[in-house]
Amino acid sequence: SSPAFPPPSAHQDATMASARSAPGERTRIQELQGVPLPDAQTPPLEAAAPAPERSSSGSVGHPLLCTRPCIFFSTGRCANGRACDFCHQSHGTRQAKLSSSQREQLQRLPRACARRMAMPIVWHKALDVDAGSETLLLLRHLDEVWAAGAKHPPHPPEKETLQLAARLGVMSLRSLLVALMYAALKNDEPAGEVLRSLLRHLIGYMADGSAHVGATNSV
Repeated sequence: SSPAFPPPSAHQDATMASARSAPGERTRIQELQGVPLPDAQTPPLEAAAPAPERSSSGSVGHPLLCTRPCIFFSTGRCANGRACDFCHQSHGTRQAKLSSSQREQLQRLPRACARRMAMPIVWHKALDVDAGSETLLLLRHLDEVWAAGAKHPPHPPEKETLQLAARLGVMSLRSLLVALMYAALKNDEPAGEVLRSLLRHLIGYMADGSAHVGATNSV
């Protein structure tokens, strides 16, 4: 039998209840299961709202949706202040990202395999940020677009594919969506624009919830 999604955390209960209530959504989630999601190695979520005195446009949604750290802020030499497109928050450990070989592997994946591997990870990470109707609509649209050209069942996961899935699972939501988006756009896949729309929506959602940061960072 297919592996089950990990149980939702306490704050996800209402989120997943909304998703389960949609017709056919439970079946859709079950169909997507195939590659296990990362286990306890996945870092815990942190508070998303940056501190007012350290805010910048690029800090919106820290640490899930923010941009790369500003290399000038820590030395007090950032001339852009709140308008800076880079994050002014502390990132602690180095952010997970794909190697060049993993980016090439992601671009070579058949659409069916990419959907089966990435959709459950995107689903969980996105709903951790926002469970609103717009997010759910974009997630369903992404699944439909990915499924549209998947005429053949995905190949059985190989060791490299499992390693790639594990890496995607520990990346920040922004890094995950950007990696998938560029891989899709490079292959002229329509999923690329849906991923871009999802990222912009989630950043806008976080910006609206941050009174001290009024602008969204660039995508």
